[in-house]
Amino acid sequence: GYIILFYNIEGHQIPLVSTGTSPFLGASQFGKNARIYRKKFLNNVEAVLEILEACYEVGGRGIELVPAGKISEAARIMAETHDDFIITGSTFPGPDPLIEELANLDAKLIFAHGMISDKKDKGEFC
Repeated sequence: GYIILFYNIEGHQIPLVSTGTSPFLGASQFGKNARIYRKKFLNNVEAVLEILEACYEVGGRGIELVPAGKISEAARIMAETHDDFIITGSTFPGPDPLIEELANLDAKLIFAHGMISDKKDKGEFC
């Protein structure tokens, strides 16, 4: 079997292996495949679930979620059907960061999306 690893943060188990959201969003780092991925996954709960289940079977116990499309719905289904599936997330990089949506999904950690934090001046973080 696979070794399942979690890190304990103040009583919360955070998986060390999680599925990222970028392929489901069709992020630009996937080059010519980005549009294909976006079309296949963004609004298709079943397609996202298929990947999340496959990752779960090999030890991935969570998702790092950027709330968009039907990805949140797939993550919710995984959390409801797998007791040790953990949602962490990043804020949405738009005017509404969708923190409430992540909180409603019981996200254990919420990060500022890189597109937001990269735009800040160093002095703004102090």
